Amino acid sequence: MVQIKKYKKLLPAILMIFIAILLAVLSWGCSFESLEGRNVNYFGNIGRSNSYENYNDFLNENKYDDSVPDSNDAGAIVAPLPLSNQEFLFAATDGTIKMIMNTDVYWSKKLSDNQIVSAAMCIDAKQNSYLITNLGTIYSYDKEGNIRWKFSITDSIGLNDIPCDLLIFDDGIIAGITNGLIAKVSLEGKLLWKKNLNNNINKTLSGYNDNVMIILSSENDNDTLVSINSSGGESWRKSMDIRLIKYPVSNGSAIACCGLKYVEDKSIAIIFYLDVNGNILWKKEIDLIPRYISMSKAGNIYINTFQAGLGEQISCIYKYKNNGELVWKKYFNMTIPTPILISNKLLAFLGVTDKTSGLYFIGKDDGIIQGIKSFSNEKPFIHSPTVKPDGSVAFAYSQNLGFLKVDENWFKKLFSF
Repeated sequence: MVQIKKYKKLLPAILMIFIAILLAVLSWGCSFESLEGRNVNYFGNIGRSNSYENYNDFLNENKYDDSVPDSNDAGAIVAPLPLSNQEFLFAATDGTIKMIMNTDVYWSKKLSDNQIVSAAMCIDAKQNSYLITNLGTIYSYDKEGNIRWKFSITDSIGLNDIPCDLLIFDDGIIAGITNGLIAKVSLEGKLLWKKNLNNNINKTLSGYNDNVMIILSSENDNDTLVSINSSGGESWRKSMDIRLIKYPVSNGSAIACCGLKYVEDKSIAIIFYLDVNGNILWKKEIDLIPRYISMSKAGNIYINTFQAGLGEQISCIYKYKNNGELVWKKYFNMTIPTPILISNKLLAFLGVTDKTSGLYFIGKDDGIIQGIKSFSNEKPFIHSPTVKPDGSVAFAYSQNLGFLKVDENWFKKLFSF
């Protein structure tokens, strides 16, 4: 009896230890996987291909509210970037830059002169971060929050000019302004080269190998795709005879882009597939208007399209093989405002209707729905996904500090731990 009473006294302590372990598991997940040693660009890689096939397969079992407790801090202005499963670089609407570890703020810095981050950020292999502000100034911070350097690529920005999304290579950062200014800055903050293309350019710059790809806009629907090498010289340029949409994507051995051609009162949507020398390998006309294009490591492409005009919301996803063969196309009664995210087995995308939104998972091979996580009655969030190396997908809140995350269920987390 004495022994039983002794153990009864220990039960509260044992229960508290169990709860602490459970909370730690739910917070930290089943493993700590760092992206140290890899450059991190938004949209997956330098090719902006939206391929996360080097990460774990997408997790699609439960959704979680990962808000920072008791925080009145501002929400995200651009999509956060992961440094690991638990660490994120977060840029807020009030001009603060934060490192978030799970739901704790590890460090926070305020940009000077009322500047705010105005384009996608990037992180190098040593986990130094880089961001560009509305004034065209690049800031670099180390992982501990110490500022390494800042560099302005321009003296002034016009009212209609927007900084481009940063693109990191092993030897430097590509930055630009949509008025045609483009520059390469070393990882130590030294200007390597700068040039003015004398044309408006696209906001999201992408690349392949050591080259950056840029769309030069025209007034007669004859946009030009230009490739610039690591030294700032022009590798090639291709007149596309079409109005290109968004940005080209690449897996390092091929390039895909999409656009619209206007014939009389009719718009024709065309998909182009090129080699890395700018030669068109094939092109296809499709029924609906392209919104985004994604490319797998194998070179297969997934096009997110929509039906223009009033009426029912209709989107369609097309899958083409790298040889131009149509594998499947699937229609959805919703708007799909994000690119198609690619893992080894699943595709993922945000679907939005008049009543609700949710994260949809479909089979990579057949386009059949494998899971849906509804986001009804959630806090407002930005429609730009952040993918963690463990395969979970998160959306940063737009009005408060934190994430809406889709992950595996807590039971699996517990037993994995």
